[in-house]
Amino acid sequence: AKLEKSLAEAERTPDLTEKQKARIRLVRLEFDYLKLTVTAIHLYHAYRLVPSVESFRPIVTALEARNAFIDSLYDEKGRMRSVPGVFRPPFRNASKAMLLTNGRLSARLSAPFAWDGRSMLEKGVLPGMSTAVCRVARAEGTPAFGDFESGAWAKAAWNGLNGIQLEKIRTETRFKLLADDANLYVAVRSSLPPDRTYEPTGHDSSCYRRDNLDLVIDPTAAAERLYHFIWGPVQDSCLEEARGLVSDPLDPLFGSFDGSWNGKWSYRTARRGDTWLSLATIPFETLGVGRPKPGEKWRMNLGRVAEPDGARGNVEYSKLELSLWSPNFENLAFFNPEAMGTLVFE
Repeated sequence: AKLEKSLAEAERTPDLTEKQKARIRLVRLEFDYLKLTVTAIHLYHAYRLVPSVESFRPIVTALEARNAFIDSLYDEKGRMRSVPGVFRPPFRNASKAMLLTNGRLSARLSAPFAWDGRSMLEKGVLPGMSTAVCRVARAEGTPAFGDFESGAWAKAAWNGLNGIQLEKIRTETRFKLLADDANLYVAVRSSLPPDRTYEPTGHDSSCYRRDNLDLVIDPTAAAERLYHFIWGPVQDSCLEEARGLVSDPLDPLFGSFDGSWNGKWSYRTARRGDTWLSLATIPFETLGVGRPKPGEKWRMNLGRVAEPDGARGNVEYSKLELSLWSPNFENLAFFNPEAMGTLVFE
């Protein structure tokens, strides 16, 4: 408010030179952007204190005002409009996508700026108030790979992924879950351009900044242990790691994922046209537990990383499309324990 008062007084000052007027126009433009951004952040903090539809609506209004302001800075071809009398474009000629997320120097804003607030209101989704739930059917016979509609898979329901913060995405991904006495089975069906080719990256490889599936399991339902599995569209392109296996707080790995952990698990993958089919088999022994009893609850999340068209792996993180089963409204990470959905075993 103090800065607004000072700037308004400067704008009313008589007998300004053209150079002074241009400088004030530039300051006003960048200050209005700052105000709209900070207003959304303040309303977001208020919502976190008292989450409700009533406290969520002002965030949506603030985000729409900010987005409209940013839209006004660009012409119909997506070029930054110049400020009369100023020799350089404002915001160092940032792209619209960069300005929306404050993406310069990788300092990206996530919640609430990546939200599709209007869609969330229409769907009745309140961030942080609920997470996804999936029932894990008991497998009758060995779950087959490829045909996820019949046999043991017939009794399992499909679950869909959305944008990691419910934003619009182009990659469709669905999954089913089954369990028998020894294993958890995760069947995934996802879209993938048929002309995109891959080379195996190996075990415990950098298979994450490219097309992949990302599974996080918490068998304690208390965030005490997390098991993380990533695999790609071709065999021999995977990694696994675990967090919570170290109890000594003085150990460097305490509270961190240990990439040297190599639990026993497997996955199969196949491509049929523009469809990627995959089946991961996770033994309960690998997770340090026995077969869950009926009604037992775990926490889990499944994510999908999609490369932009024309990419060849190792894509800059900000250009990847991220989708997730149980949305993470706080940041762009797949393994936030607060965002993980609930598995209920039958």
